[in-house]
Amino acid sequence: MLLYIYLTLHLLANVFADTSVQYIEQKNVPALVFSYKLIDSVVAGSDNYDSTFEYGSETFQRLSQNIIQECSSDAYIFINQPGLRNTDFIYYQDNFKSLANYAKISSTAIKFEKVQNLQTNFYDKLAIALKDHCNIDNIININGQSADDFDAYIDSEPRIIRIEFPPLPDDRDLRAEAISTFDKNLRTIIAQIPSPVNTIFYTSLNPGTISLDDTNVPVNIFSDIFKDKNYKSGIEKNDRIRNVPSNFNEYRPKSEGMSSGYISAFTEEFYEENKELLKLIGTALIGFLIFQLFDIFSFERRNVSESKLSQSKGNGINKKSSIETKDDKTKDDKTASNENLDKSDT
Repeated sequence: MLLYIYLTLHLLANVFADTSVQYIEQKNVPALVFSYKLIDSVVAGSDNYDSTFEYGSETFQRLSQNIIQECSSDAYIFINQPGLRNTDFIYYQDNFKSLANYAKISSTAIKFEKVQNLQTNFYDKLAIALKDHCNIDNIININGQSADDFDAYIDSEPRIIRIEFPPLPDDRDLRAEAISTFDKNLRTIIAQIPSPVNTIFYTSLNPGTISLDDTNVPVNIFSDIFKDKNYKSGIEKNDRIRNVPSNFNEYRPKSEGMSSGYISAFTEEFYEENKELLKLIGTALIGFLIFQLFDIFSFERRNVSESKLSQSKGNGINKKSSIETKDDKTKDDKTASNENLDKSDT
């Protein structure tokens, strides 16, 4: 009996509590943009950010246009969460686990607690801009209520992925459950995209109602993440190669085969280590060659001189011999002439 009375009183208290809350139409919505790559122009303009300021819809439209015109992503994910309030990031912050993780791993992350209500064709304009500037016209439409609605692909062609979630209920418990479920579905969908180089837009194109008391609540979305100075210093978080150790042994062939490269003992490392010694050897070798050439030329000159000397001596001997031969012949002629004279006298 006492338990029945307690449950009845608790139910009545909830009914009166709900009726005492006054709801009004939303005049602004939260908006988040994450990009795997660093976009310098966006980071440079974040210095004037103010969480209490209400940004105009045209201002956010121009910013979004500047982001997509970089054409730096393999997938552009446009997420519409009808009925999303900025206070949801206070009351249900723990239910946005996947969304918070994307903010952590992104090189570019910006947030707006208050953006004037956007037009329902906001994502259509971005899709047209992507087609004109980045030549991306492949669009995938997904019902976010179920992650099974997404057909995974494995090619590298850039895509536009539009995710439409159902409206969030006003009941606190149901709202928390819906946010958690949609966040898990978002993680499942993005995990099936073959490239991590993505740009994510998360906002509401269909604003709902908000408690009048919540309109004055100060909101700072993911304050523990965005206080990181890296988001304002322009640091590329994902410009690196992850060397994940393999679970298998490295492949080693039985025969490495013949090397097709040029084999040489004088490698660059060998030259650097023995530079001075090689210079000394080269200098000595050049000196030795010069000495040998000088010796060869000297030897040739000596041979030429000796040959000329021998030739001149030979010419002198021959000349003397011819003179003696001529004198002998003259003497013989004289003797013969005298003999002939003697015979005639007789």
